[in-house]
Amino acid sequence: MIESGALAALNHLLEQQPWAAERLRPFAGQAVEFRCPPFPDLRLRITDDGLLDRARVEGVSALVVKLTPGALPFLLARDETALKGVEIEG
Repeated sequence: MIESGALAALNHLLEQQPWAAERLRPFAGQAVEFRCPPFPDLRLRITDDGLLDRARVEGVSALVVKLTPGALPFLLARDETALKGVEIEG
């Protein structure tokens, strides 16, 4: 349930910002993982059109985005303060 809602929201954002989807296209087939305890980890695959889909293959994610729970409200509000609660690996 959380996965499908998050996937829909992320793809909606990518569709609204075509430049972002364009930048993801070269990474098609690779996995990206979002971690934000206490929520379950969300592992997605970059598609050929630069959107995201459920990752069907196990393995190492090319990118891991770690969020602190406190960063979520700032991300939703598009407040740059959220960047303090984001860690990126990969």
